Amino acid sequence: MRLIPLTNAEKVGKWAARHIVEKINAFQPTAERPFVLGLPTGGTPMTTYKELINLYQQGEVSFKHVVTFNMDEYVGIDLSIQSLTALSCITTSSTMLISKMTTSIFLMV
Repeated sequence: MRLIPLTNAEKVGKWAARHIVEKINAFQPTAERPFVLGLPTGGTPMTTYKELINLYQQGEVSFKHVVTFNMDEYVGIDLSIQSLTALSCITTSSTMLISKMTTSIFLMV
């Protein structure tokens, strides 16, 4: 483990996004060998997701062969529940990532 001291959440989010992009690009994913990425949900990773969107829009990364799963995924979730915990994975992935990029970027399982 290494400690990377940063002064605020924005810098942490940008560092994390760039780290993820470096790992994806170094892996060189293909359809037969996709990069698998676990996504935390809730408000904390939003700066990271915003920077991932920026890096994608700048052409620095492709998510074509990246498979994601949300760490808070539940089978058979009742979408009528208004709990932020219950809906956070749906809100984070659908609103933040899918809508702002394209549905072909992430293969949501």
